[in-house]
Amino acid sequence: MELNKCLEDNNSQIEKLISVLSNDKGLLFSTLFDKLRKFLESLFIQIYNHSNQNQLFCNDKENIDTATKFVLENNKYKKIMPLFDSYQVSSSHFGHGYDGYERLMYWFQIKLIELKQFMKDDLEINILGNIESIIAQQNIDLHEYYSNIHEKVFDFRNLELKEEFSDRFYVEKIKPVFINKDLFYEITVFNWRNSQAKNNKKIFFSKELIPDNYSVQLRWYEEKIQFFNNESSINIVTKWMFRIRMCELEHFAKLLNLNISFGNTHEFEQIMEYLTINNLNLFDVVSLSDEEYDILNTKIHKNKRISLSFFNFLNRCREIIKNNEFGKNIISYLLFKMNNDVIKSQLSYWPNERAPLLNISSSANSFERMPYARSLIAHNPKLTDLLKCISPKNRSHELLFRRIETYTEYSSKLYTSIDELGKDIPIKLLVSKFNSSFSTEYDDKKIKFTDKRDYIYIQKYQTVILKLINKLIELSKEKGEEYKELSKKYLLNKNNIRTKKIKIIKNLFLNSRIAIITGDPGTGKTTIINNIAEIFKDYKKLFLAVTNNAVENLRLKILDRNNASFSTIAKNINQYNQNGKIEVDLLVVDEASTISNKEMLEILEKNKFKFLLIVGDVKQIPSIRFGNWFRFINEYFKENIYVLDDQFRTKDKGLKKVWYSAKKDFNFFFENLTKYKINHKLKDFIFEKNLNEIILTQNYNGIYGINNINETMQYNNFNEAFIWKSEKFKIGDPIVFNQSSRFPNTFYNNLTGTIKNIVLTENKINFEIEINQSLDKNNLDPGISFVSEKDNKTTVTISAIKHEDYDKDVSANESQIPFQISYAMSIHRAQGLEFDSVRLVLTEENKELITKEIFYTAITRAKTKLGIYWSKETEKFILESFDNKKYKDTDEFKILKGLIEKQNKDN
Repeated sequence: MELNKCLEDNNSQIEKLISVLSNDKGLLFSTLFDKLRKFLESLFIQIYNHSNQNQLFCNDKENIDTATKFVLENNKYKKIMPLFDSYQVSSSHFGHGYDGYERLMYWFQIKLIELKQFMKDDLEINILGNIESIIAQQNIDLHEYYSNIHEKVFDFRNLELKEEFSDRFYVEKIKPVFINKDLFYEITVFNWRNSQAKNNKKIFFSKELIPDNYSVQLRWYEEKIQFFNNESSINIVTKWMFRIRMCELEHFAKLLNLNISFGNTHEFEQIMEYLTINNLNLFDVVSLSDEEYDILNTKIHKNKRISLSFFNFLNRCREIIKNNEFGKNIISYLLFKMNNDVIKSQLSYWPNERAPLLNISSSANSFERMPYARSLIAHNPKLTDLLKCISPKNRSHELLFRRIETYTEYSSKLYTSIDELGKDIPIKLLVSKFNSSFSTEYDDKKIKFTDKRDYIYIQKYQTVILKLINKLIELSKEKGEEYKELSKKYLLNKNNIRTKKIKIIKNLFLNSRIAIITGDPGTGKTTIINNIAEIFKDYKKLFLAVTNNAVENLRLKILDRNNASFSTIAKNINQYNQNGKIEVDLLVVDEASTISNKEMLEILEKNKFKFLLIVGDVKQIPSIRFGNWFRFINEYFKENIYVLDDQFRTKDKGLKKVWYSAKKDFNFFFENLTKYKINHKLKDFIFEKNLNEIILTQNYNGIYGINNINETMQYNNFNEAFIWKSEKFKIGDPIVFNQSSRFPNTFYNNLTGTIKNIVLTENKINFEIEINQSLDKNNLDPGISFVSEKDNKTTVTISAIKHEDYDKDVSANESQIPFQISYAMSIHRAQGLEFDSVRLVLTEENKELITKEIFYTAITRAKTKLGIYWSKETEKFILESFDNKKYKDTDEFKILKGLIEKQNKDN
């Protein structure tokens, strides 16, 4: 069939764009989004004319509306709907590098490829001829790796190696791979027990796209592959099936105030089969036309004895959505993407104030009203998921808020430049519409302009930083006169402290009750903390940090722990006593750059102290959520800052020069990398574990992500493999613990160790583990047996039994294994730690998220040896991005400083 002239022209434009911009995926996709509208409109005209034997032309709006209505009301073309919805969202609403941008691009590719194939099969027309080349271009550095996988995935000789369906998994990420004109998928999944463990994922390869809506059962086999002088095994899926867990359906029914029991009935099996075969979801099902819905219902229940439980549940959902009742958006999203933890979080034990027949918590009502601008309780839906189940039509004001909020949270920039948002958005109109949704009492939720109207921001973020800075100003005005005698007495008995540090210790709290210690990694910040702790040895002290690793690092290095408490910030915020604030004499806040504004304000509000010591390095990793306060106080409280600059972490001349050039003189950085043999090709990375070495990467997925490094390095651990359910363990595996409800008082998140022995029986697995920390043998949780202790390491045994029900809620039972293998570590997790040798792996994926602070933190973890593995393209992109900082901190500082001075003047 021939293309109409409009479709031919629009298709040609897109193909030319792909040819010209395939090397710049960010620019390519933002441009494609803007071209998508005209392309789809002309495609709808083509479909309408073919179906109705008509000859509409696409230069008439009425014709376009007629064709669009026809396509969208025809379930045959249902799969085009997400693309139709996405073009209603300007590319300016998508923050490059944020809000699942990479995931959005993968989704966009997959949908366009599906559209291409569908139009070829349905209308026998050829469009988007070179769409697959985008994927091929993305995988160019890893062509050898994916070519070897392609050979195995499409090798039908191995079908007899199929395993039976095993376990339940949730799909986390889908990456399309295009090799030799064949499309297949790299799919990252996590076990239903381990939803919170980022580095305990499995990677599968499949010829079929496996959706991420619900838990799935997989059938797969392992196959060996060779790549870049390495050998590993991969998991190849031969069959998959949706398998929604009963606990998810039962909790969902409670949301609807329905008393329904679910089981593995014929009805359930038929619905799972229907969803799997047709690649649909439950939102698609309840959105069927009345005729199609009745046909499906009749087909499944043709035997009168078959249970009606599932369809009774669907009927109620369908009723709410079709009648546009309150709760429609929440129900639509949860039908589209079902997760037990998310569903339970929305539950209430009493009726919703807006919908008395629903047991949905009123705290979820804001999402119901503004799903693109608000979150569900304890869950922030991805933009790509919302587009598939809730129309963005007439929600541009919500999308603007989402864009600003996402930029603020993940860039730690309070003010978003108007220029950054693009010229195609009517910003003033959308801001007015958004703000009119809230009364005056909710002013903090509104979008505001700066006085010069060159920046835009969300009021709540400005409110928090102003409160925080004003509290610190109050503290800085109070003198700590008693400190002078304490420090003088302490220094009389100390002859081994350097002159510069003596001066710092003497002056620290003389003129203020707040002091800030800053300095590069390895300059002795923790040593100063220890000195101050000794000065306050007879006084109550509280040491805070974000991560358990950082807290334990402090605990180990503080020699005098009398009258001292150590806590993560989250625990401290949640544990202030009934009498009000926790009272101490000295409060120490470590790794300050990683603390968000909101957390720091809560620390000041929920603790009462005489002296505050803030320690950190502004050049290291910032807070994961919005946190610009530490950058700000480095400018505002200069009289309270004490800088350490003598390097003690390493004596290696090369490392010192590399660190210096990375910090102050980037012109010599590449030269130093080459001179000191730190620079390496990505393909030269060897998947072998060396003694006293850590591998750092920013990725969790992909060949050089944490999950694949773990699997490949475990493969190269030649000890016997012990298979337990879908997991594999070997003696010698390094491990990391997760937060465990089974062992809450002994094992904490990020605690590390090594498996020393494994005993496996049919229904039980027993581990002997060496923990990299000294544990109190008299205070271990039940189920942990003490074995020995040596060199500040404790050996214990724990076990797990093979008894569980996939369809029940996870509980603190004896089937839980509280750890996972960990040959590699994320850069964020390594903050505050040091290692003899570091191998840093940086890849094409997520390269946009490698900031100068993250990079600097990674390279300064090494004490003696550093290796950086990356491609030339990734290296060029990352290093150039460090010099392309469009946003000026000075602008933010000037605005905030002016506001603070105005507030103080008014008061």
